[in-house]
Amino acid sequence: MSKAPPGLFGRDPRVAARLASAIGAGHGMRSTPRRLFSCTNAVFLFPDDGVVLRIAPHGVQRNRVDLEVAVTTVLIRAGVPLVSPVGRRSVGEMDGAVFSLWESVEIADGAIDWRDVGRAVRTLHAVPVTDEHLLWLDDVTNLHRTRRRIRLALRNGLASAQDAESVLGAARRIASWWQRTWRNSAWTRWGYVHGDLWPKNVLATRRGPVLCDTDGIGWGPANWDLAFIRAALERGSLSADDAVAFQRGYGEVLPSATDARWVLRWHDLNWTAWAVLNRGISAEREALAEMALGWWR
Repeated sequence: MSKAPPGLFGRDPRVAARLASAIGAGHGMRSTPRRLFSCTNAVFLFPDDGVVLRIAPHGVQRNRVDLEVAVTTVLIRAGVPLVSPVGRRSVGEMDGAVFSLWESVEIADGAIDWRDVGRAVRTLHAVPVTDEHLLWLDDVTNLHRTRRRIRLALRNGLASAQDAESVLGAARRIASWWQRTWRNSAWTRWGYVHGDLWPKNVLATRRGPVLCDTDGIGWGPANWDLAFIRAALERGSLSADDAVAFQRGYGEVLPSATDARWVLRWHDLNWTAWAVLNRGISAEREALAEMALGWWR
């Protein structure tokens, strides 16, 4: 496979920095953007303006970011504590990249009250899904889409036959587990899900815990989110006391450790298929795709 040329998030970080400065100037920002981190997105803070800029990698379509902002706005109005988009001009395009603007939150000292996090997630799961969002939101359990992406990557030379078979074999094993599991009543309550509910995506603020990293919001079983909390407990990134507090706030027990491991593999499988299909966009995306395929080799 040929090595992709460096793109927006390739070898030269000055590309994204120049773009951030231009976006800030176009939106009347007073401060100089400060890079927070770069992974699949490049994220900058305008400290004096209270605004966070997220620049999506090439290949992310404008309508996907528009949908994220629209869904987030609906959920905030329903009482879900999420990081808020900034006004009507919160999404735009410049030099082929899609960007979004979000309000920065003031991080508070002290520990997060995980009972409040449980209440927040319960509120999220209780919001009725609109017909429009049902039409466009990703179904986090859509294995057919994942299989199609891997087969398309194979046909286009983006994945070797051996890698494709490894990923498709994992999909078959996940499908078998899901066939045994989905009829369980704990998995039949569907609605909005955060999609990536790790403790790192819960911020401690003066107004209580706030959920961030909303680009994974989708449609699926409530237990999908709860599985991440169980996995955090199993991996030691969430204490037993905090997990109990979350359960009390949420009002239900967490899935089993076994079910949580299956959900995480499913999440990784979905991410792998997306990464491989978009690997030719930049050197960074090439590296991410190789990393993801390594999980299944």
